[in-house]
Amino acid sequence: SADLSQARGYLAGVSEGTTKGYFAGGYTSAAVATADKLTYSTDTTTAQASANLSQARYYLASVDGTSTKGYFAGGNTNSQVATADKLTYSTDTTVAQTTANLSQARDVLAGCSGDSTKGYFAGGGIGFQPGVATADKLTY
Repeated sequence: SADLSQARGYLAGVSEGTTKGYFAGGYTSAAVATADKLTYSTDTTTAQASANLSQARYYLASVDGTSTKGYFAGGNTNSQVATADKLTYSTDTTVAQTTANLSQARDVLAGCSGDSTKGYFAGGGIGFQPGVATADKLTY
């Protein structure tokens, strides 16, 4: 089944393009780092521990990157974070990518996959400020 390995909300997803996609992070009764891999040909989703986020968080955003990698950034652990993680599709492995960290810690932001060289993370909340105009460009 394509159902998630655990019920959760406020997660993010990326797609390799043709064969698989990933859902990561989210909130159950607390922030989680869990990553699930969805195999398109079989419509099957399974937990993929090697792709778990470097930090449990929810309200994060993602960009697809290229056909080789995707990124998850920002979110909330009980406070907003600037953390960025890179997921390498060929190895199903996620690692913290500090060079891609957001310029400001924030949550409830959006990600937009640009072309094969860049993507953007924009908006979100900082503290109790409901929205910011900040956009961060990520060069793949």
